[in-house]
Amino acid sequence: MKEFGSDFHYFEDYFSDCVSLCSMYGEARWFAFGRQPIIALIKQECWKRIWMPAYFCYEIIETIKKATGIEVVYYDDYPGQDDNLNIHNIPFAEGDVLFRVNYFGLRDKRDNKDIPVPVIEDHSHDLLGSWSLCSNADWCIASLRKSLPLAEGGMVWSPKHHLLPDVAESSEGNETLSLARWQAMKMKAEYLQDKPIEKDSFRGLFVNTEEEINNIALCSLSKLDMGYLCQLDFNAWYDVKRQNWRLLQDLEQKHFKILQPESATCYPFSLTLLANSKTERDTLRSHLIQQAVYPAILWPYEGRVCDTASDISDRILSIHCDGRYSPEDIQQLKNIISSCRYE
Repeated sequence: MKEFGSDFHYFEDYFSDCVSLCSMYGEARWFAFGRQPIIALIKQECWKRIWMPAYFCYEIIETIKKATGIEVVYYDDYPGQDDNLNIHNIPFAEGDVLFRVNYFGLRDKRDNKDIPVPVIEDHSHDLLGSWSLCSNADWCIASLRKSLPLAEGGMVWSPKHHLLPDVAESSEGNETLSLARWQAMKMKAEYLQDKPIEKDSFRGLFVNTEEEINNIALCSLSKLDMGYLCQLDFNAWYDVKRQNWRLLQDLEQKHFKILQPESATCYPFSLTLLANSKTERDTLRSHLIQQAVYPAILWPYEGRVCDTASDISDRILSIHCDGRYSPEDIQQLKNIISSCRYE
């Protein structure tokens, strides 16, 4: 593989007539982006406060606050934490809603039956594990484009069959944005095949369209993305990702640990590493980027409301190991990770 990670390129390797995400979650509503279902639910239900985990993407939180005016309060939750302990100590009030997250697809099923307020769960990192498939939340949401080879995508469904928010047809602006991102994905595919494509050409498209996302009004998934999603063999994509994740488990873990799933029913989102220190994390990250491996920090955290969440953010690194990569690619990735020198 010429490079690992970053935005998806275009490929049709997983097209089949087998089960797609669309058929698996047949009652879902499909939005242009993952933050849109949260905004739509808040507007529909008119909640006054939303309890968010301290460890989350604060860019999305700010977007939700700006779009809805809802008060955001935080409870301590982060990877490795037993969120049940803190949730049952939250001083809920009338008009509250609780937001729960399956970090990196590592959590087993949670039970919401004793929680006195509505619950929204975020299953962006694992849509095939036992928690997402057997949820008893009021609503579940997911952002799709971070884990599936799509230009955009968000979804919402209700395990309790509550009212789902209406979604307008995809707008002209959204269709144009989606088309531009698909063009960038196809250019990246040609680049990876060593065709005469300059990397800056498709990177510029990705960056520019990313900046436009918040300007897209609530609307449905683009036609191009829905068409692709309905052809993608969802089980096969997830199975290859989990197989690749398993191939990486014998890495030497002197300078980091690999975050592990709570049960065998989980489908890890990525190879998620927790380094011994921020210095060692940054050393590994720099080494990977020099070798054309582009990891993610999910999520940058600026000392907001929880010291432990801040510490994890300083030491965490997410490395893609999804269905883009063959076993030979994964061996190459292992060699690159293992060749890092920390002194």
